[in-house]
Amino acid sequence: MDSYKKSLSICLTKIGQHQFTETTGLYLTEFDIYVVHPTTASKFAKTFHLSGAKSDRADTKSLLELYLKHPDKVQKVDSSFSKGKLKRLNIKRRDLVGDRTRLTNQLTALLKIYYPNALKVVGNHLYADMFLDFLDKYPSPQDVINAHQIGITKFFNKRSTKHSKTKERVQILRSSIIVVNDEDELDYYIFEIQQFCHKIRSLNKVIKAYDEKIEQAYRSNEDYEMFQSFPGADPSIGPRLMAFFGGDRDKFKSVNEVLKISEIAPVTIQSGKMNIVRRRFSCDRFTPLSFVEFANNSIRSSIWVHEFYYHKKALNIPHFTILRALAYKWIRIMYRCWKTRTPYNEKTYLEVLAQRRPAWFQKFVN
Repeated sequence: MDSYKKSLSICLTKIGQHQFTETTGLYLTEFDIYVVHPTTASKFAKTFHLSGAKSDRADTKSLLELYLKHPDKVQKVDSSFSKGKLKRLNIKRRDLVGDRTRLTNQLTALLKIYYPNALKVVGNHLYADMFLDFLDKYPSPQDVINAHQIGITKFFNKRSTKHSKTKERVQILRSSIIVVNDEDELDYYIFEIQQFCHKIRSLNKVIKAYDEKIEQAYRSNEDYEMFQSFPGADPSIGPRLMAFFGGDRDKFKSVNEVLKISEIAPVTIQSGKMNIVRRRFSCDRFTPLSFVEFANNSIRSSIWVHEFYYHKKALNIPHFTILRALAYKWIRIMYRCWKTRTPYNEKTYLEVLAQRRPAWFQKFVN
């Protein structure tokens, strides 16, 4: 059997990429494994079974026929674990951030019930250590009102360099109104707050550990300098871009393939006189989100991106529509840099734009 392992191929219906590699990782080095998109597999099977009849045997025969007659519709899974390591770390980190967001949303809802002024002080960073410490020390309006003003001031000054902000925070807290007077009910809320703070702190530590591991893998990669050259590729976005492209330069046949796999390319629906162009809805949210977040970061770091964004904004085009258009442009640039192993150069691209003179770039040239 061992002598034939390399000649065997397994074709499966694709589930979530990170789930798939975890469940089949033990066999990737022994067999060639191919995956098919669930929609492709389902509709291909239904094409030859108009009655709607379905069975495991029929689905298996359909997958085999798809693999043999339409090899371009199946995707081979990379057998190298190391190449997918960065991608797995990024996906897992994103899941952890999602868990933390759910906890902070629940904590926000709880504070709105009995301690609304705390939210005015905390803002949008409820997971920050300073505010978790604050909720530990002053878990209720009664604790803030009974505390000495100097003690509250020292608490914030010790953890923040903005003393003017501290004064504002103290004024808000000192004006707190006691919403819950029942001791048993208040004790319940305080207990809940403490549990949320403990869970969020634990997640903060785990996320920090993942950040360190991701940074280590990112910096040790030979393409680090190239991905770091893109304006807006901060420590959280750069590794995600690197994980998407990988190190195999033969992975993508053309830039159009990259645009489709990244799911940034729009979908065209055309029939007769009807022609609709829209974004993709049924897609892996993580990959397009990575490019959209990068495009948003690049607005503050790139001259031409800044001009493009505000030109489109003046035409009343929605914010995220512009970001997807920017992501589309950036992927074309990244693909070229990645293919030739050349770091991005803003000056070079500005010279190209000066020659092409697109409408949105005219004001900058003039």
